[in-house]
Amino acid sequence: MTAIKNTILIMIIRQIVLCLPFLSFSNFLLIGQNQILFPNDSNFIFQNQDKYIAFESCFSNESTISYPSLDYILKEKRKFKEKEKYVFESNGKYGIINRNGKIIDSASYDYFSIKTCGDFYFAYKSDHWIVFDKTLTQISIEEYEDVFFQKDKSAYLFKKEGKWGIKSIKNIDLLKPKYDFLKTITNNLLLYKKKQKYGVVSMKGKIIYQANEKITIHQNKPYLYIKKAKKLGVIINDSLILKPKYDRIKAFKLNPNKYVFLIVKDKKWSVYYNKEKIIPLGFVHSNNELRMSIGFHKYIKKKKWGVLRQKNEEFIVYDAKYDEISQPRSIYIYSKHKYLKVRKNKLWGLIDLDNNLIADFLYEEIYRFDDKHFIVKKNGKWGSIDTSGKQLIEPVYDEFEYDQPFIYSKNNNKYVLLKINGKKIYESDSKFELRYTDDLEKNGYCYLVNNRKMGMISKDGLLMLKPIYNNIINYCKGNGDIKELGFLINKDREWGVFYKLKQYVAIGNVIPLSRYNMNNKFFIIKKSNKYSILLKQDDTLTVGNQLYDELIRQKSITQRYKNVEKPLIANINGKWGLIDYKENIIVDFLYDEIKPYGNYRYFIKKNEKWGLMDDKGETLRDFVFSKLEKINEEYIKSKVNDKYGIIDLWGSTLVKNVFDDIEWLYKTSKNTKLAIVKKNNKYGVINIKNNHKKHLDKQEQLKKEILMKNPNAIYVSINEGGKTILPVINDKIIYIKYSTKSNITIDYFLTINKNVFNIYKSNGEKLPDTKYSIDYNKEKEYFLITFENKDKVTISINGHIISINKNKY
Repeated sequence: MTAIKNTILIMIIRQIVLCLPFLSFSNFLLIGQNQILFPNDSNFIFQNQDKYIAFESCFSNESTISYPSLDYILKEKRKFKEKEKYVFESNGKYGIINRNGKIIDSASYDYFSIKTCGDFYFAYKSDHWIVFDKTLTQISIEEYEDVFFQKDKSAYLFKKEGKWGIKSIKNIDLLKPKYDFLKTITNNLLLYKKKQKYGVVSMKGKIIYQANEKITIHQNKPYLYIKKAKKLGVIINDSLILKPKYDRIKAFKLNPNKYVFLIVKDKKWSVYYNKEKIIPLGFVHSNNELRMSIGFHKYIKKKKWGVLRQKNEEFIVYDAKYDEISQPRSIYIYSKHKYLKVRKNKLWGLIDLDNNLIADFLYEEIYRFDDKHFIVKKNGKWGSIDTSGKQLIEPVYDEFEYDQPFIYSKNNNKYVLLKINGKKIYESDSKFELRYTDDLEKNGYCYLVNNRKMGMISKDGLLMLKPIYNNIINYCKGNGDIKELGFLINKDREWGVFYKLKQYVAIGNVIPLSRYNMNNKFFIIKKSNKYSILLKQDDTLTVGNQLYDELIRQKSITQRYKNVEKPLIANINGKWGLIDYKENIIVDFLYDEIKPYGNYRYFIKKNEKWGLMDDKGETLRDFVFSKLEKINEEYIKSKVNDKYGIIDLWGSTLVKNVFDDIEWLYKTSKNTKLAIVKKNNKYGVINIKNNHKKHLDKQEQLKKEILMKNPNAIYVSINEGGKTILPVINDKIIYIKYSTKSNITIDYFLTINKNVFNIYKSNGEKLPDTKYSIDYNKEKEYFLITFENKDKVTISINGHIISINKNKY
């Protein structure tokens, strides 16, 4: 219904247009309740295009929106703002029409400004310009030779009788037309030329500056730099602060009402501050790093150096009384500078930001260590002071080297490790070094190495272990906080544990040092060829009571986001059993051998026969097998009287022990397993779970790599409780698998029987001969198979796909 109404409305609009004689132009439309919409521009049409564009301010919440057609606009549920007047085009001329369609000003203008320039529209007619306000009401009475919109949106420049002036929106002369040239600088200032005079004038006619030669203005808010004959001056707001007579000016803004200028004239610097005074200084050192980091400039006056400082909203000039001023160079932590080093005669001292002397002139060199400490050199010896000037390390050291948070020093052939605060950590007659690793450093420690012996220190300056050990190993590496665990330490081939960085336990040898053996609960240790358990108990380490001939730890598993320890396999007097890490016996020491199978199962050996038990010690299969071999987590290859079969992890027989060999094919679906079996020198493929499933899953695939292990074997059909997969094969099986262009997986077996070729699907179903053709190149030993879908597959005698549809595979 709405569409019908819109169609009728369009027809009515078009009829109205045709019936109005004064609307003979074609580039506008009447829409809705006597509203006019023009193509292309906000208020009028400037080019003929077939798109309809909403005017500036026509919509309540958008300024300019393009639409593909009038129908689209009529369907839009938008509220239009009404305008009283619009610009229209007719025969290349422009006029003004009201929203009721009445022509207010006939189409006689050669040009109309496309959009408002501030509060104005400009139109050109014959040889003069006319100015309109935003409502398309003419405000200019006179005819202008030229008009120009400037930054102040409420005023415009106009040219009359060759002279420029400025008028307001109320058509009031702000500047009468008497200037040869006007150019807006700011909303209130203009650059002018008048009778060979150049200058800056305000909108109110105030002459800010005037010269007999050309000047230029460089805007650097909130300042204006005025330049005349390569000399600089400054204008702020409506005031000339500095006349253009300076070679160089640097400005500092303290707040909107306070400013500082460093000015240079004839190579002499001075300061203009707070509109009042000029302080003569001399040369100002323009050190950007110094100024940017701490708000300082240094200057020279009568061959002495002083400091200019910007502090909050003040600019302070300190007396020039130093022979040299510079920043102390950082050697450790870079941070914001808060101090300067100053020199008198040949010695250096320190001053703070307020020019207070914090360290007297006693030192040949000063370096900044961090925000609170300095390294100093006095009488050729090195030491340290703090930011109050207090001596922390007496300057008695010949060498002073920084090594992260420490000071490595030398004095009278003694090597000393110090903290910057003066604390002595370690001293030696021989040179030593610090070694860092990521796991140690992030926890605040490092190794101390002296004469190939290792120790350990903390970054706090605590000597944790003296350098007397052959090796130190962080046994919690990658597993957490080393403060919670500790280190394995070796001295003279004997190992110990430094637990929680405070308790030492001698343990002999640690076996093995694999990462999964390094946990929060226990260690397996070896001493005097016997094994025992080093147990974490009650926040201490305790050596277990029982000695073992052998002790094997299994890799722990994760259950419900918790680390669960598997039983340890232990040997006492040649018999094996299972214990937990607290030495509780789980399976008694009865067996000649125990091998972990997985899934909480173990192969157990007794009297040269193997059986199967779980982790509670329950026997799942008696000792009848001469060999048990893990196939995967569910199946076990068994051997009885030189014949092979398969049992599962519960001990149930899946394949009887009747085969000469069994080669497992990897799992091809969730519930079905395949195997290649050998009997009487022939091979076949069986499904070992045939008794549990009626048919093969269609997605099952034989693995090419297994089939290729015996490329010349004879494959036969065998049915020993398993379902036949392929028929009797006398020569060879070649596995073919590839993807088509439509991403369909082709999964076939090529069988060779006395030079007869057949193709079977992976489920054993024979592919009809009409579905393919095979050409065999005996010389090059490859097959070209053309399938019904026109795929051409080239495959070698060994089963390698060479190409598909002539594209290399």
